[in-house]
Amino acid sequence: MGWHEFLDRYAETLGVSALFAALSSGMLLWIGSEPITKGRALLIVAAGQFVASIATAFVHGYLQWSIFVAPAVGATAGLVALPAIWSIVKAGKTVEGHAGDIAEKAIDKVTK
Repeated sequence: MGWHEFLDRYAETLGVSALFAALSSGMLLWIGSEPITKGRALLIVAAGQFVASIATAFVHGYLQWSIFVAPAVGATAGLVALPAIWSIVKAGKTVEGHAGDIAEKAIDKVTK
């Protein structure tokens, strides 16, 4: 099956999962305590779409369950994955803050 046939066959499923992912991403942005930046908004929306697409492919495509089960599985998977996503974001901020020190040590090791 090519991607054209896949889209024709599962367009409704993909639309429902994309809608639920967008709504859940919007709620995460709304309840967040930090100010909303473009990068943070993009990260949260992309993570929501990623989790929703995985849940849709697994539940509807592999298990052949109802289309309406996929958003519930996606929401559960998103809640479970959220601490991991926030940990990656915080680790990225820490590395970004120490990028100069890391670069200096790497240059020192290469030049010695």
